[in-house]
Amino acid sequence: MLLLPFELRRREQSVLDRLRFAQRFRSARCESLAANARVRFAGVHDAAIGALALDRCEQRVLLAAGGSRLAVYRLDPSTDNAVDGVVHVRSPLQTVAAFDANAAPGVLAHRHAISSLAWFAHDAGLFVSGSYDHRVCVWDAENMQVAASFDLRSKVYAVALSPIATTHSLVACATESSHVSLCDLSSGAATHTLMGHSEELLAAAWSTRDPHQLATAGRGGCIRVWDVRRASAALFCCDDSRHAPISPPPPPPAVPAARSGGAKRRRVFRRDAPRGDAKNLSHSGAVNSLAYSRDGTFLLSSGSDNRMRLWRADNGANTLVNYPRVRNVLSHGHRIAIGSDDRCVYHPNGRQIGVYRLLSGELLGTLTGHFDAVSGCEMRTTRDELITAGQDRQLLSWTPSVDDARRRLSLAGTSAALRHGERLDEVANNAVAAAAQDEDDWSSSE
Repeated sequence: MLLLPFELRRREQSVLDRLRFAQRFRSARCESLAANARVRFAGVHDAAIGALALDRCEQRVLLAAGGSRLAVYRLDPSTDNAVDGVVHVRSPLQTVAAFDANAAPGVLAHRHAISSLAWFAHDAGLFVSGSYDHRVCVWDAENMQVAASFDLRSKVYAVALSPIATTHSLVACATESSHVSLCDLSSGAATHTLMGHSEELLAAAWSTRDPHQLATAGRGGCIRVWDVRRASAALFCCDDSRHAPISPPPPPPAVPAARSGGAKRRRVFRRDAPRGDAKNLSHSGAVNSLAYSRDGTFLLSSGSDNRMRLWRADNGANTLVNYPRVRNVLSHGHRIAIGSDDRCVYHPNGRQIGVYRLLSGELLGTLTGHFDAVSGCEMRTTRDELITAGQDRQLLSWTPSVDDARRRLSLAGTSAALRHGERLDEVANNAVAAAAQDEDDWSSSE
């Protein structure tokens, strides 16, 4: 949807704050995604795409692993503004063998399919991959060669790197065993493990606010949050029986100073204080996807019980947000995405992608385009573009539906129309009509 002319006028009159206006504009874009028929990805995979990762520095390089192939796509900005019905095909810059089944034991290469991919946050020339061959490999993105590897002696289902850490370069690995393995890229060794889960792990996610906070979950249905600097038990577990509102709680009452007469100071206990027990599970089934909100306030989880839950990141309390019509059909490799406005959630629901409001759970719509189950989503925040991968070996691009109208509604044309006294709503309606006519012409040409 386009922003209402009423909001544009309020901004022109300085009634609407600049930041709030920008937030509403971005939310409008994230809520109106549609399939981008002018941008297509060249199909090079010989099996279902099970891993997807977008570089965090410039968001111009996309990795997609499916079957025996690992493809590297460059998201050229020139293809973002395709006009006049021209279909731009994003061909991979390079396609390498994702694994070699006949590789010798000492060779730095995968011998089975890749299950997960993750980019280093501060360098687009480095990424890691996890595989079912018990190995985690560190890749040089420039030469597409394995620089180092870690043997964890159990299947690796997920790997994660902190998006904000500057003091450590730890790779969190969710493996078939019941413990979390931490691999240090600086020293090249597996530093230590975090023990507490009772069954195999399927998902791991680093906090976007605290560089040392890590969330993990697995087949047991329990979500644990750790401080990697501590070797003891988890900080707390996300407990479905503990509830808390979305808004942060009021600060605890101040403790009065001790009197000179030697009176004891009374300790204040908060009911929402973190607890370390896991008697009450987070989900009634396996948890195979975790994602922190962009401000690090909330933690989002999805499980095989067809439930998506929103937790407070500071104490693991359930916010009781209800997300309707959630379908989680994959056992692992399931990846959800948070919108660039930090208010929209994109969840794979079988062959469709559900678009939800993060804080209210409202279902805004569904994106349909894949012919098989969707395995992952990546949000390109610089362009508000959603990229999805599926079991049908396809990569699809979803962009705001107002983009075609915005391209035709150039700044020069808008200012000229306003100078001649044309109303803002008429300008917007004319642009939408032109975009719809162009879409009909493009469809009929096929």
